[in-house]
Amino acid sequence: GQVQETASMGAVLGSTVRKGVWKPARSTRIFTLLGSTELDFSEAEIPPGVTEIEMFCVLGGTEITVPPGMKVEVDVVPILGGVDNKISEAAEPDAPTLRIRGFTVLGGIDIKTKKQKKKRRR
Repeated sequence: GQVQETASMGAVLGSTVRKGVWKPARSTRIFTLLGSTELDFSEAEIPPGVTEIEMFCVLGGTEITVPPGMKVEVDVVPILGGVDNKISEAAEPDAPTLRIRGFTVLGGIDIKTKKQKKKRRR
């Protein structure tokens, strides 16, 4: 399938969620005002190369979940807020890259890896 070049998401006094099986655009703009945004890339059909997220979050929160082994580059300026990047594992050299840029004002951004479910032993 063809990869969409641009997309936009927004939440004002509410929330927006994208998870499950989906195809992210090469570049997505997110605006959150007094709300929340959740992006879960763990089951997404991520194209090779760079996928960009450009965000502006005011008095809200954004949660981004990536699959294990994905490269994540973060260039977000927090103003009276915070960015919590919990990605700790090294990515494969040819792994797709998620580049997150933008601002958060009186808000927060959490970036984490989706843990693999452990199989139960019988």
